[in-house]
Amino acid sequence: MNFVSVDGGGTKLNAIWFDEKLNLLGRARAPGVNSTITPREEYRAHIRSCFDALFGGRAPKVIDELFVICGSGPDYADCLPEGTTLSKMNSLAEIHGGLLAGRGLRDGILVIAGTGSNIHLCENGRTTDYVGGVGAILGDEGSGVWMARQAAQAAVRCGFGWGERTLFTDMLIHRLHLKNIAGLVNYLYDSPSPFQRLGLLLPLAGEAARAGDRAMLEVFARGGEMLARQTLALIDRHPEFRGSIVICGGAWKAHPATFERFSAIVGEKHPSLPICRPWFEHVLAGPMDMLLRMGFAPEDAHARLLETFPDYEWRA
Repeated sequence: MNFVSVDGGGTKLNAIWFDEKLNLLGRARAPGVNSTITPREEYRAHIRSCFDALFGGRAPKVIDELFVICGSGPDYADCLPEGTTLSKMNSLAEIHGGLLAGRGLRDGILVIAGTGSNIHLCENGRTTDYVGGVGAILGDEGSGVWMARQAAQAAVRCGFGWGERTLFTDMLIHRLHLKNIAGLVNYLYDSPSPFQRLGLLLPLAGEAARAGDRAMLEVFARGGEMLARQTLALIDRHPEFRGSIVICGGAWKAHPATFERFSAIVGEKHPSLPICRPWFEHVLAGPMDMLLRMGFAPEDAHARLLETFPDYEWRA
Protein backbone atom coordinates (compact mmCIF):
# COMPACT_ATOMS: atom_id res chain seq x y z
CA MET A 1 0.00 0.00 0.00
CA ASN A 2 1.12 3.56 -0.71
CA PHE A 3 0.63 6.64 1.44
CA VAL A 4 1.74 10.22 0.85
CA SER A 5 1.83 13.07 3.36
CA VAL A 6 2.36 16.65 2.16
CA ASP A 7 2.84 19.85 4.12
CA GLY A 8 2.96 23.14 2.28
CA GLY A 9 3.94 26.53 3.66
CA GLY A 10 5.07 29.92 2.48
CA THR A 11 8.72 28.98 1.92
CA LYS A 12 8.64 25.22 1.34
CA LEU A 13 6.62 22.15 0.42
CA ASN A 14 7.56 18.94 2.22
CA ALA A 15 6.42 15.48 1.08
CA ILE A 16 7.01 11.88 2.15
CA TRP A 17 5.94 8.61 0.53
CA PHE A 18 5.64 5.55 2.78
CA ASP A 19 3.96 2.15 3.01
CA GLU A 20 1.68 0.51 5.57
CA LYS A 21 4.71 -0.60 7.60
CA LEU A 22 6.00 2.99 7.72
CA ASN A 23 8.90 2.23 5.40
CA LEU A 24 10.03 5.48 3.82
CA LEU A 25 9.81 5.08 0.04
CA GLY A 26 10.63 8.66 -0.96
CA ARG A 27 10.95 12.22 0.20
CA ALA A 28 11.03 15.58 -1.57
CA ARG A 29 10.99 19.33 -1.01
CA ALA A 30 9.92 22.17 -3.26
CA PRO A 31 9.44 25.96 -2.96
CA GLY A 32 6.48 27.41 -1.08
CA VAL A 33 2.81 26.95 -1.90
CA ASN A 34 1.09 29.53 0.33
CA SER A 35 -1.71 30.90 -1.85
CA THR A 36 -1.65 34.31 -0.12
CA ILE A 37 1.88 35.05 -1.34
CA THR A 38 2.45 32.73 -4.35
CA PRO A 39 0.33 32.87 -7.54
CA ARG A 40 -1.82 29.77 -8.10
CA GLU A 41 -0.16 28.53 -11.27
CA GLU A 42 3.26 28.97 -9.67
CA TYR A 43 2.44 26.99 -6.55
CA ARG A 44 0.75 24.26 -8.63
CA ALA A 45 3.98 24.00 -10.60
CA HIS A 46 5.82 23.60 -7.27
CA ILE A 47 3.45 20.76 -6.30
CA ARG A 48 4.03 18.96 -9.60
CA SER A 49 7.81 19.29 -9.32
CA CYS A 50 7.64 18.01 -5.72
CA PHE A 51 5.71 14.90 -6.78
CA ASP A 52 8.13 14.30 -9.66
CA ALA A 53 11.03 14.37 -7.21
CA LEU A 54 9.14 12.32 -4.63
CA PHE A 55 8.40 9.40 -6.95
CA GLY A 56 11.53 9.68 -9.10
CA GLY A 57 9.87 8.27 -12.20
CA ARG A 58 8.34 5.30 -10.36
CA ALA A 59 5.00 6.74 -9.27
CA PRO A 60 2.58 4.09 -7.96
CA LYS A 61 -0.59 3.34 -9.86
CA VAL A 62 -2.64 3.86 -6.69
CA ILE A 63 -2.11 6.08 -3.65
CA ASP A 64 -4.25 4.60 -0.91
CA GLU A 65 -4.35 7.77 1.19
CA LEU A 66 -3.05 11.28 0.63
CA PHE A 67 -2.64 13.34 3.81
CA VAL A 68 -2.77 17.07 3.09
CA ILE A 69 -1.65 19.04 6.14
CA CYS A 70 -1.80 22.51 4.65
CA GLY A 71 -3.22 23.70 1.36
CA SER A 72 -5.93 22.78 -1.10
CA GLY A 73 -6.52 19.04 -1.31
CA PRO A 74 -7.97 19.22 -4.84
CA ASP A 75 -4.86 21.05 -6.06
CA TYR A 76 -2.64 18.26 -4.76
CA ALA A 77 -4.89 15.60 -6.28
CA ASP A 78 -4.91 17.38 -9.64
CA CYS A 79 -1.12 17.58 -9.67
CA LEU A 80 -0.47 13.88 -9.12
CA PRO A 81 1.51 12.23 -11.94
CA GLU A 82 -0.49 11.02 -14.92
CA GLY A 83 -1.64 7.45 -14.43
CA THR A 84 -1.73 7.64 -10.62
CA THR A 85 -5.15 7.38 -9.01
CA LEU A 86 -6.08 8.43 -5.49
CA SER A 87 -8.25 6.24 -3.28
CA LYS A 88 -8.68 8.56 -0.29
CA MET A 89 -7.99 12.20 0.48
CA ASN A 90 -7.40 13.11 4.14
CA SER A 91 -7.30 16.88 4.55
CA LEU A 92 -5.97 17.31 8.07
CA ALA A 93 -5.56 21.09 7.83
CA GLU A 94 -2.57 22.95 9.23
CA ILE A 95 -4.04 23.26 12.71
CA HIS A 96 -5.06 19.62 13.14
CA GLY A 97 -1.77 18.54 11.58
CA GLY A 98 0.21 20.76 13.91
CA LEU A 99 -1.30 19.18 17.02
CA LEU A 100 -0.90 15.67 15.62
CA ALA A 101 2.72 16.06 14.59
CA GLY A 102 3.41 18.23 17.61
CA ARG A 103 2.21 15.97 20.43
CA GLY A 104 -0.15 13.37 18.99
CA LEU A 105 -3.12 15.49 20.11
CA ARG A 106 -6.50 16.31 18.65
CA ASP A 107 -7.31 18.91 21.32
CA GLY A 108 -5.33 21.90 22.56
CA ILE A 109 -4.06 25.31 21.55
CA LEU A 110 -1.74 25.48 18.56
CA VAL A 111 0.45 28.57 18.14
CA ILE A 112 1.59 28.77 14.53
CA ALA A 113 4.50 31.01 13.60
CA GLY A 114 5.61 30.21 10.08
CA THR A 115 5.37 32.50 7.09
CA GLY A 116 2.15 33.70 8.72
CA SER A 117 0.87 33.44 12.29
CA ASN A 118 -2.34 32.34 13.97
CA ILE A 119 -3.44 30.75 17.24
CA HIS A 120 -6.18 28.10 17.33
CA LEU A 121 -8.19 26.39 20.02
CA CYS A 122 -9.01 22.86 18.82
CA GLU A 123 -11.50 20.32 20.14
CA ASN A 124 -11.84 16.86 18.58
CA GLY A 125 -9.64 17.89 15.70
CA ARG A 126 -11.69 20.98 14.83
CA THR A 127 -10.99 24.66 15.42
CA THR A 128 -13.55 26.16 17.77
CA ASP A 129 -11.94 29.60 18.14
CA TYR A 130 -8.88 31.42 16.85
CA VAL A 131 -6.88 34.64 16.79
CA GLY A 132 -4.95 36.03 13.81
CA GLY A 133 -4.50 34.47 10.41
CA VAL A 134 -5.26 37.71 8.56
CA GLY A 135 -2.13 37.85 6.40
CA ALA A 136 0.97 40.00 6.27
CA ILE A 137 -0.83 43.22 5.30
CA LEU A 138 -3.32 43.21 8.18
CA GLY A 139 -1.41 41.37 10.87
CA ASP A 140 0.54 38.12 11.23
CA GLU A 141 2.37 39.57 14.23
CA GLY A 142 5.09 37.21 15.43
CA SER A 143 5.25 35.35 12.12
CA GLY A 144 8.41 34.74 10.11
CA VAL A 145 7.52 37.47 7.63
CA TRP A 146 6.61 39.89 10.42
CA MET A 147 9.91 39.34 12.25
CA ALA A 148 11.88 39.44 8.99
CA ARG A 149 10.23 42.76 8.18
CA GLN A 150 11.12 44.15 11.60
CA ALA A 151 14.70 42.97 11.06
CA ALA A 152 14.91 44.42 7.54
CA GLN A 153 13.48 47.75 8.69
CA ALA A 154 16.10 47.91 11.45
CA ALA A 155 18.80 47.17 8.87
CA VAL A 156 17.54 49.96 6.62
CA ARG A 157 17.43 52.49 9.46
CA CYS A 158 20.99 51.55 10.40
CA GLY A 159 22.13 51.70 6.78
CA PHE A 160 20.80 55.22 6.36
CA GLY A 161 22.42 56.32 9.59
CA TRP A 162 19.43 57.07 11.79
CA GLY A 163 18.83 53.77 13.56
CA GLU A 164 20.51 51.51 16.08
CA ARG A 165 23.64 49.81 14.85
CA THR A 166 23.00 46.22 13.71
CA LEU A 167 25.17 43.56 12.11
CA PHE A 168 22.21 42.63 9.94
CA THR A 169 22.82 45.60 7.63
CA ASP A 170 26.26 44.47 6.53
CA MET A 171 25.15 40.84 6.44
CA LEU A 172 22.37 41.66 4.00
CA ILE A 173 24.67 43.69 1.78
CA HIS A 174 27.26 40.90 1.72
CA ARG A 175 24.95 37.88 1.37
CA LEU A 176 22.65 39.45 -1.22
CA HIS A 177 25.53 41.11 -3.13
CA LEU A 178 24.05 44.59 -2.77
CA LYS A 179 25.98 47.80 -3.35
CA ASN A 180 24.36 49.28 -0.26
CA ILE A 181 21.30 48.73 1.87
CA ALA A 182 19.14 50.67 -0.62
CA GLY A 183 19.55 47.68 -2.92
CA LEU A 184 17.18 45.80 -0.66
CA VAL A 185 14.35 47.74 -2.31
CA ASN A 186 14.88 46.11 -5.69
CA TYR A 187 15.66 42.74 -4.11
CA LEU A 188 12.21 42.67 -2.54
CA TYR A 189 9.98 44.65 -4.88
CA ASP A 190 11.26 43.17 -8.12
CA SER A 191 10.08 39.76 -6.91
CA PRO A 192 6.57 38.53 -7.85
CA SER A 193 6.36 37.24 -4.24
CA PRO A 194 8.01 39.92 -2.05
CA PHE A 195 6.62 38.53 1.23
CA GLN A 196 8.00 35.10 0.43
CA ARG A 197 11.40 36.60 -0.38
CA LEU A 198 11.27 38.66 2.81
CA GLY A 199 10.57 35.57 4.91
CA LEU A 200 13.67 33.88 3.53
CA LEU A 201 15.80 36.53 5.26
CA LEU A 202 14.77 35.38 8.76
CA PRO A 203 17.53 32.76 9.22
CA LEU A 204 20.11 35.44 8.42
CA ALA A 205 18.61 37.69 11.10
CA GLY A 206 18.89 34.70 13.42
CA GLU A 207 22.62 34.49 12.67
CA ALA A 208 23.02 38.12 13.67
CA ALA A 209 21.07 37.52 16.89
CA ARG A 210 23.21 34.50 17.77
CA ALA A 211 26.26 36.72 17.29
CA GLY A 212 24.85 38.93 20.05
CA ASP A 213 23.31 41.67 17.92
CA ARG A 214 21.04 43.59 20.29
CA ALA A 215 18.65 44.89 17.64
CA MET A 216 18.04 41.41 16.23
CA LEU A 217 17.66 39.86 19.68
CA GLU A 218 14.92 42.39 20.37
CA VAL A 219 13.19 41.53 17.08
CA PHE A 220 12.93 37.86 18.04
CA ALA A 221 11.90 38.60 21.61
CA ARG A 222 9.24 41.01 20.37
CA GLY A 223 7.94 38.29 18.05
CA GLY A 224 7.48 36.01 21.07
CA GLU A 225 5.68 38.80 22.91
CA MET A 226 3.25 39.33 20.02
CA LEU A 227 2.45 35.62 19.88
CA ALA A 228 2.00 35.52 23.65
CA ARG A 229 -0.41 38.46 23.66
CA GLN A 230 -2.56 36.78 21.01
CA THR A 231 -2.50 33.46 22.87
CA LEU A 232 -3.55 35.11 26.11
CA ALA A 233 -6.43 36.81 24.32
CA LEU A 234 -7.65 33.41 23.15
CA ILE A 235 -7.30 31.83 26.60
CA ASP A 236 -9.14 34.77 28.18
CA ARG A 237 -12.15 33.88 26.04
CA HIS A 238 -11.99 30.28 27.28
CA PRO A 239 -11.06 30.36 30.99
CA GLU A 240 -12.08 26.69 31.31
CA PHE A 241 -9.19 25.60 29.03
CA ARG A 242 -6.91 23.06 30.75
CA GLY A 243 -5.07 21.50 27.80
CA SER A 244 -1.61 21.87 26.29
CA ILE A 245 -0.24 24.75 24.27
CA VAL A 246 1.83 23.49 21.32
CA ILE A 247 3.97 25.65 19.06
CA CYS A 248 4.75 24.94 15.43
CA GLY A 249 6.21 26.64 12.38
CA GLY A 250 9.65 27.52 11.12
CA ALA A 251 9.76 31.02 12.60
CA TRP A 252 10.23 29.52 16.07
CA LYS A 253 13.52 28.00 14.91
CA ALA A 254 15.26 31.22 13.90
CA HIS A 255 16.27 32.13 17.45
CA PRO A 256 15.35 30.82 20.95
CA ALA A 257 14.50 34.32 22.19
CA THR A 258 11.07 33.98 20.55
CA PHE A 259 10.11 30.90 22.54
CA GLU A 260 11.74 32.20 25.71
CA ARG A 261 9.75 35.45 25.70
CA PHE A 262 6.56 33.66 24.68
CA SER A 263 6.89 31.06 27.46
CA ALA A 264 7.72 33.68 30.08
CA ILE A 265 4.69 35.83 29.31
CA VAL A 266 2.13 33.02 28.94
CA GLY A 267 3.62 31.03 31.83
CA GLU A 268 3.44 33.96 34.20
CA LYS A 269 -0.32 34.19 33.79
CA HIS A 270 -1.06 30.48 33.33
CA PRO A 271 1.69 28.51 35.09
CA SER A 272 -0.30 25.25 35.08
CA LEU A 273 -0.68 25.05 31.29
CA PRO A 274 2.02 22.96 29.55
CA ILE A 275 3.82 24.89 26.78
CA CYS A 276 5.29 22.33 24.40
CA ARG A 277 7.77 22.36 21.58
CA PRO A 278 6.60 19.90 18.90
CA TRP A 279 7.86 16.36 18.45
CA PHE A 280 7.96 16.36 14.65
CA GLU A 281 7.74 18.47 11.54
CA HIS A 282 4.21 18.98 10.22
CA VAL A 283 4.61 16.40 7.46
CA LEU A 284 4.57 13.55 10.00
CA ALA A 285 0.97 14.40 10.92
CA GLY A 286 -0.04 11.86 8.27
CA PRO A 287 1.70 8.82 9.74
CA MET A 288 0.85 10.03 13.27
CA ASP A 289 -2.84 10.11 12.36
CA MET A 290 -2.50 6.60 10.93
CA LEU A 291 -0.91 5.23 14.12
CA LEU A 292 -3.49 6.87 16.39
CA ARG A 293 -6.29 5.34 14.31
CA MET A 294 -4.57 1.97 14.72
CA GLY A 295 -4.85 2.38 18.50
CA PHE A 296 -1.36 3.60 19.41
CA ALA A 297 -1.13 5.91 22.41
CA PRO A 298 0.53 9.25 21.58
CA GLU A 299 3.74 8.43 23.45
CA ASP A 300 4.01 5.03 21.73
CA ALA A 301 3.34 6.61 18.33
CA HIS A 302 6.03 9.18 19.09
CA ALA A 303 8.58 6.45 19.81
CA ARG A 304 7.63 4.51 16.67
CA LEU A 305 7.88 7.55 14.40
CA LEU A 306 11.11 8.74 15.97
CA GLU A 307 12.64 5.36 15.17
CA THR A 308 11.28 5.31 11.62
CA PHE A 309 11.56 8.97 10.60
CA PRO A 310 14.40 10.44 12.72
CA ASP A 311 15.16 13.12 10.12
CA TYR A 312 11.76 14.71 10.72
CA GLU A 313 12.19 15.32 14.43
CA TRP A 314 11.52 18.99 15.16
CA ARG A 315 14.80 20.67 16.00
CA ALA A 316 15.12 24.28 17.02
